[in-house]
Amino acid sequence: MSRDYRQEYLDFQSSRASKKKRAELNRINHKNNTYGNGDGEDVSHQSDGGTESEDSSTNKGRDEKSRKKGSKRKPFRFWSRKKAEQGILLSPKYKRKKSRVKAQKGLPVFMGFFPEEKKDIMTKSMLEDHLSKTRGQTNEFWEQTGDTIAYHESGPNQRMSPTARQITNNKKKDGVGRGMFMFESKDDVKKDGFETAQKRYSNIAKSKNLGEDPEIMNAKSADELSKDQQYALLYSDLIEGPAKLSDYAEGKMSIEDLWIKGHKKKEVPGDRESFEESRKDSEEGLKKYGLRKGGVVRRKAQKG
Repeated sequence: MSRDYRQEYLDFQSSRASKKKRAELNRINHKNNTYGNGDGEDVSHQSDGGTESEDSSTNKGRDEKSRKKGSKRKPFRFWSRKKAEQGILLSPKYKRKKSRVKAQKGLPVFMGFFPEEKKDIMTKSMLEDHLSKTRGQTNEFWEQTGDTIAYHESGPNQRMSPTARQITNNKKKDGVGRGMFMFESKDDVKKDGFETAQKRYSNIAKSKNLGEDPEIMNAKSADELSKDQQYALLYSDLIEGPAKLSDYAEGKMSIEDLWIKGHKKKEVPGDRESFEESRKDSEEGLKKYGLRKGGVVRRKAQKG
């Protein structure tokens, strides 16, 4: 049976180590000024680890151990598949250009190339699932919590608007707060709540082996995002923030405390009264925005 040189190359000569070995021999040939001179000789590796010149036909015709009967040497592509099965990711330098990927479409995977696994993008509903499973209560409970906080943060003039901007004392929309939850934008380098929320969103996505929403990660401020994307950032901020969410779900923490500790981070006089006023109004007010239920019922801390 004739030799299948193409298959031998794919199986045993296409690895990084094999290419490095051949490059070394070519360098020696160039150094000796014998490369391409038509002398009919090759530089080849010897069993003792050294190199020497020998007849080209002898070198190329030598039976490699991999071709001898009883050889246990595994093809290069076998080991690449083995690594993939064990979850060992190959370096990006092994990835082929798109043109080569298209050429290989429909062919068996070989030569260390494995297409990246397409991950599901982490969404608002996925984070609500995570909260209900790890902190307690239901998805609707956490969504209502977000609704109530958004109702308060967006203010009476921009209720529940994803494009809301913080209104300052001069009654202009020139504050650093942006979106339904007034995340401080990247314009404020000293107080960048938006970037913190982005990092927390990314951390949770990686921990759950989910993909990041590129629109969330590339945005400069929250008002560039949709309502659901802003909720995803709020949930991420709460999950990795200092507030103990399980206490809130169990009724041991009020929603005012959750808002102050988990989102606002700093309390000033009048915060609780202002939030409670918004919460009461939200019980009816949220219905105007297509929500089935009003705000979360106020929760008082239980005495130990």
